[in-house]
Amino acid sequence: MYWLILGALCVLFAVTALVLWQKWAAPWPQIEQLVSQIARGEPPSTFLINGGAGPHRIGLALENIFARQQELERQIAGRESGTQTILGAMQDGLLVVDARRRITLMNPPFQKLFELRDPAVGVPLVEAVRHATLDQLIAETLLTGAAMRGELNLADSRTHSERHIEISAVPIKNADDEVTGAVVLFHDITELTRLDQIRRDFVANVSHELRTPLSILRGYLEVLFDEPQTSREELTRILSIMERHSKRLQRLVDDLLSL
Repeated sequence: MYWLILGALCVLFAVTALVLWQKWAAPWPQIEQLVSQIARGEPPSTFLINGGAGPHRIGLALENIFARQQELERQIAGRESGTQTILGAMQDGLLVVDARRRITLMNPPFQKLFELRDPAVGVPLVEAVRHATLDQLIAETLLTGAAMRGELNLADSRTHSERHIEISAVPIKNADDEVTGAVVLFHDITELTRLDQIRRDFVANVSHELRTPLSILRGYLEVLFDEPQTSREELTRILSIMERHSKRLQRLVDDLLSL
């Protein structure tokens, strides 16, 4: 009788242990597999976990976590796509560096301006772009925490000409007002510089052309005032010269008005 009771207790203990193992221990390999797949971003074939209500609730929670993760990834991808679209549509070059002057972002116009084949993200600025003026301006911005402006002259290997670039550096600050980086804009003013030079040359030429007849007219007027007894022949000659230069002056004025 004793051995019968002992055997029954052993069987009961074994059955109880088996039930507990199936309820609590058996689901853990499935749970571990689900967690690993979610961490890798892989969609699990099912979120159903065997073992009762507890593991089933864990499966539902993991399903919600995975759905939320997928939604966040879609939002991030959408924002990155929008950011890249904006950066690509910009006409000006854009460069972002961190406090150690490592490149964290650049747009295609910047790459084209400095003839970079690929984005040099994570690379020190001095390794990607060797330009002392640019490096010094960014260093001053990071050091002082103030916006800086300057100009660069860059050689264009495609056109074998020089490009004039206006640069503006603005510091990036955190909530504690600490400088954590800088944003730098590059505006190509080559055409503006060329047009300004044309304007300067034009003004210089026009000034010269206007000054010559005016000086002649003024000189002869002074002669007439100083020498009222000028002979008729000399007076005729002077008036003829003044008429010729007044007509020249009129033509210059007409040409200017027709521009």
